[in-house]
Formats: sequence, C-alpha cells, structure tokens
Amino acid sequence: MRKGDCGIGLETRFCLGCPPVIGHFTGGSIVSYQITEHRTRSHDILPDPGLIDAIAGWCDCLSGNRPILQGLDRLIESVGGEAGALSRVNRHKETVGRAIVSDRHSPSQGPQLTRSYAQNVLGNYVTKSRAKTLWFSSMTEVDSDMSLSDFQRRRKFRELVVITLAVDDKSVDFLELHFAQRLDAHMLGILNMILATLCSTWGRRAPGLFSEAVLARPANGDLPDPMQHLLSQGNPARLSRSEYRVCLLLSRGLSTRALRDELEISNSTLRTHLRNVYSKTGASSIAELTYRLVALTASTQMHSRRAG
Repeated sequence: MRKGDCGIGLETRFCLGCPPVIGHFTGGSIVSYQITEHRTRSHDILPDPGLIDAIAGWCDCLSGNRPILQGLDRLIESVGGEAGALSRVNRHKETVGRAIVSDRHSPSQGPQLTRSYAQNVLGNYVTKSRAKTLWFSSMTEVDSDMSLSDFQRRRKFRELVVITLAVDDKSVDFLELHFAQRLDAHMLGILNMILATLCSTWGRRAPGLFSEAVLARPANGDLPDPMQHLLSQGNPARLSRSEYRVCLLLSRGLSTRALRDELEISNSTLRTHLRNVYSKTGASSIAELTYRLVALTASTQMHSRRAG
C-alpha cells in the first residue's frame, strides 16, 4: 500500500470497489448502467507503475503541493490519452466556465484542445449527472452543434471520456480525456480501477484549487479566443446559422425579448442557443457575451473608418 499526500491509499491492484456507472442517451432519454461484464475484471488487472506514479502525482497536486496542470498532464499520459481538460459547469446557468486544458501534441498536428466538450457529450443532462459516472462520446447519438465531431475528425480522435468528479449545489466538475482509439475492455478496467480514487481525491482537494489554477494561467499561455473574430465570414467558433443570428442581433443591442420576437423563437430555444454559444466562445453569461460582441463591433467599425 502506498499513499499520496491526500491520504488516499493506492493498493497495487487498485481494488477500489464497485464498477462505475456509465451514462448515455437513447431516444431522448438517459440510460445508466454499470460495467459488470468484462473479460478482464478490475481485480485481475495489474496497473502499470507509471499509472500508480501518475495517481500519486494527482494526489500531490490536489493537495496544493504542485501545479494542478502537472497532475493532469501525467494522468493523461498514463492512461494513453492525447489531450484532456478539467472543467466546471454552473448548475444554475447551465454553462461551462473556463477549463484547464492539456494537449500532448503541437499545433502542427492539428487543432489544439481549447475548451471543454462535456456539454456536447451530456447535453441537457450536464447538470444532472451523478458523481463517479463515466460518459462516452461514442455513446452519444447526437452532437447538437457538431463542434466535438469536427474536432475529433480533425484530430483523428475516436473517443472522449467524461468523468463526473463531483457535484454540489452550485456546480458540477468534470475530467475529460480524449483518446485516439475506442477503449477496449482492458482500458475500461483501468478506468474502473482509478475512478473512485480520482473522484475522492478531487473531493478532498485544497480549497480554491481549481479557481486559482484557472486565474493563474498566464495571458500569453492562453489559447486562442474565438470571440476575437466571432462575426467574421470565417466563423471561427463554428456557430450554427441560428447561433450566428443570435450573436449578430445581440451585437446590435437587441434585448433578449426583442431577440425572441425578431427570430420568432421561444425562451427555451433561446436559452439552448445561448448555452451552445457560451460553450463555443468561452463566455460565461449573456452580459459578458453582449459586451464582447458590442465591443468587437465598435472596434471593427472604427478600424474600417480609419482604413477608409
């Protein structure tokens, strides 16, 4: 038995209890079931020493002894992932805030991971997920805005695993792992073994660790902001036609009520469009989105006048 600084014991065989719950969608409803039939049971799997070290490092980082990004980097590598993220969803606004992202490859190998895709996988259930559950992009029948499908195609990724780390009254925290291949029974067993430890150590992390890590990211290390040219013809945020029209009208100063009347849509439809826009642009509220859109429009007009 070895222990991380967070006090969670890691047995050499990672016998961590019950199988995880997997969730997916079918026919518009949510289905959950447990992994109970694998050719390789979790108690028969001997983890690679690198995985044990990565979990120990994860514990150390969550105790505040090292940057959390280091723990995320090592964890992704130890499970054979290509990229990953730690993300948080506001349960009241149903929006994903900024995420801590890690990508093992250079931009020359394809578009870098810049955001969370938890909402693409869980859809309307992103705030209803239970802790210690696994979600798979391959089990999601519909990617509502196609941004995840496009990212996976361009990076040649086959699977995104979303782990619900913790749920409280205000937010839901996720660990997202991108893989080049679909997961076989052995890798599912590995995830089964480490799931409880990942979630329990996250629950015991140092106070304010996630928020501090997000705020501490240096400005020159931030990933490209799709809001910079959001309304350009290139459509860098890959907005749908409806989402683009919502942003265009907001940039002209329309209120949400006037916007609904102009587009002849319901309040729930507008909320869905806004959630998708928030997810694609990194905006956390309609106030932030409107401010940035109006500022962008004013800056563009000023530049055009000077150029003329």
